[in-house]
Amino acid sequence: MNEQWPLFGYDPGHSGHGTAVTRPKWPVELVWTHDFGGKVAREAPVVDRRGRAYVHVKQTQITAPNFRAIGDQGQIVWALRTSPGMGPQTPAPAVDDDLMVLPESPDAWVVEARTGGRVHEVQLTPSGATHPSPTVADGRIHIGFRTFDLETGDLIWEYECDEPKYRIVKPGQEIVRSAGPSGRCPAVVDGTVFVAGSVRDGETRFVEADEQEGAVERSSVVAGNSSGGEFRDDYDEWGHLHALDAETGALRWEVEFDTPVPHSAPTVVADGSVYVVDADRMLRSFDASAGTVQWTVDLNGELSGTRPAIANGTVLVAAGDGDLLAFDAEHGERQWQFAAESALAGPPAVADGTVHVSDVDGGVYAVSPSGDTRWQFDVGATLNTGPVVAHGRLYVAGRELHCLARRD
Repeated sequence: MNEQWPLFGYDPGHSGHGTAVTRPKWPVELVWTHDFGGKVAREAPVVDRRGRAYVHVKQTQITAPNFRAIGDQGQIVWALRTSPGMGPQTPAPAVDDDLMVLPESPDAWVVEARTGGRVHEVQLTPSGATHPSPTVADGRIHIGFRTFDLETGDLIWEYECDEPKYRIVKPGQEIVRSAGPSGRCPAVVDGTVFVAGSVRDGETRFVEADEQEGAVERSSVVAGNSSGGEFRDDYDEWGHLHALDAETGALRWEVEFDTPVPHSAPTVVADGSVYVVDADRMLRSFDASAGTVQWTVDLNGELSGTRPAIANGTVLVAAGDGDLLAFDAEHGERQWQFAAESALAGPPAVADGTVHVSDVDGGVYAVSPSGDTRWQFDVGATLNTGPVVAHGRLYVAGRELHCLARRD
């Protein structure tokens, strides 16, 4: 079996359901721990068909290699040091057999997965802004409304939206901050790219008092840390979902809704439906073929990550209060909930008929499709990520990467 967990959310649809991976069987134990040397992972690693785990770790200052390929015994296979452009963000890489995409700012790196040797660099977003994990499918890199060739980095297509513009007002000029909808972590399923994000229409100004001139408008970019002033936001913001032809970028359909979508929230597609979590913690379900709304559920609180997992007709959401919530995928009705001992550290991973979650205090749980505990294990360290599963192993991370498995 060619097992792997190659992308954020396992597959190009970000479903969180590893359909061809083996889960760890009880009793599990801590096989190895890899120390990040004071750095932190905030997204779960990806795992390739060789059993290597690839993880992005960082602090604000980059003082040592922070992209790491870790072997099946916890050893470093290769490591790369990147720029501090993304600050403390650590979006997950994406691996496609022998090539890997490492999110970076301003340019992403495409490297050889076996050696870490750099093949080329590509600016995935026009402004070089930081971005969540890219989606790799069929030899292409998808990020927002742009698609690139994985091997060469050439832009294949770009969808241009004639939408309202968001501006930052600076004395004497206007800076266009966004020339259309945002959306940086698309799903790619059945020849369609699904992009969800936000649309802004209006402007932001920063106004501060000046003893000589009175109230003066300053650029919010350069004056954001000034005292004695305030931001004056005069814009509307709402959410969108676009379905684009994966080959050409042609629009198939689009919908808008009244709540924006966080820039880091992926679009999740499974079983003919598209799922989006918006900024108000509403879980929205759309028909993938036409974009019609199927149902909306108010999740009533903070989430641990903004990606649900979809498996066997059930939508699974990790809540920040420690509850794993299960909803019927057809109607959105609550089916069951599972309570961990602490706040959940990230979204769930479903494999081989079992739901796996982790909490911030080091608890790892295997839960049945009906919400019953199958097993529980404590790694003895703080965790920042949900789990990934491959090759009969489970991986969770914080300041270390922990590998759990049954030792035969």
